[in-house]
Amino acid sequence: MSVSALEILSAIENEGNFRKAAASLGVTQPYLSQVVQRLEKECRGLIVDRHHKPFRLTELGQYYLDSRRRIRNIEQETEQFCSDHANLRIGKLRIASNGERTNAILIPGVSAFAKQYPGVYIELTLEHHLEEISNLLLSGMAEVGVLFQYLLKKGLNAYPLFKERYLFAVPDTQYFADVGERYNSEGCYPRFQDANFDKLSKLPLLQTVLHHERTALLSKVVGRNFRELNMDVRQLGTRLEFVASGICTAVCQETLVGPYEARNRCRFLSMEGVLPIQTVVIAWNDHVYQSHASKIFCNMVRDSLKNQKR
Repeated sequence: MSVSALEILSAIENEGNFRKAAASLGVTQPYLSQVVQRLEKECRGLIVDRHHKPFRLTELGQYYLDSRRRIRNIEQETEQFCSDHANLRIGKLRIASNGERTNAILIPGVSAFAKQYPGVYIELTLEHHLEEISNLLLSGMAEVGVLFQYLLKKGLNAYPLFKERYLFAVPDTQYFADVGERYNSEGCYPRFQDANFDKLSKLPLLQTVLHHERTALLSKVVGRNFRELNMDVRQLGTRLEFVASGICTAVCQETLVGPYEARNRCRFLSMEGVLPIQTVVIAWNDHVYQSHASKIFCNMVRDSLKNQKR
């Protein structure tokens, strides 16, 4: 039977002699004496005061025992931490998305995860363009990300969530009364290519930071030059407000339109055939430390979206 130095010194401290200490541990007295002698050799000094009756630990022996207890406590705390982390009683989940996608896509999944794993801290502050998210996941700066499937890179896994199409938004004014349709839950909108091009190009196009190439693309489709509003706006909600004010048009992703009241003051055209329909995915990196939590979270988001469609 193997007995640790911590157990032996604790027994000597409690019992006051080798015989009782050995009996309490279920070992022989010679075995216990040999262990103590070996420890004294390693420590280069006496750790048991044998002249005192009952025996007691020397200053060196007491320090050695206390240090072993501290080590044991640290090991137990570490083991508990690892167990809590593995079972998602604690942890951290950093989600690379943006406020608009969080509102439109992630809220039900985040709520379900937070309810089941309240000890895991969820960080929703990573506001990034879709094009940046793969690198964030690969570098370990985020555990979960929402992006388009075509932007995935080697080393990432993902669940497809839904197909996303682009819409073209114009103000809901008398001038545009015969262009597009108001926002509707059925997603029924006329095609951009079939609209009145004179009217479509009447107002300047409000752009996002990364997609000024769309101006040239739309100009080619309608056969005349689109003008750009002298402004870049990242948030769709803000772009819709400017469209609703009557000063511009804008391109938007259909799923993100829903949460904004300004949609009710806009009209929409489907851009199928002009801009490709994209598959939105929720992705994770299997090699980062929290991949277990990441996959569970991604699965919850996927299931929440399936339930919404029923």
